[in-house]
Amino acid sequence: MKTIITSTIFLLVTMFANGQSIYTKSFGSSQNKPIIFLHGGPGYNCVNFEATTAQQLADQGFYVIVYDRRGEGRSKDPSAQFTFKETFDDLNNIYQ
Repeated sequence: MKTIITSTIFLLVTMFANGQSIYTKSFGSSQNKPIIFLHGGPGYNCVNFEATTAQQLADQGFYVIVYDRRGEGRSKDPSAQFTFKETFDDLNNIYQ
């Protein structure tokens, strides 16, 4: 529990320090093998995966992290560039 709280605080500080707000949500214990869900399609989000699958995977022993990519879904960012580098940097921050 302490690790989840620490990770969440770190993620929030990192997002606000960089001037963006990326929607994330985690399921399960951070001690388990991690899965980061990447939603498809431009403008889409991870709502359906959250509602149908994320908790089921967590119940099977995974630490599931979902997020809406920068500028898409609940991660509003009008200055999003939609580049591979931007996505890689966001994923790296979430992973850390």
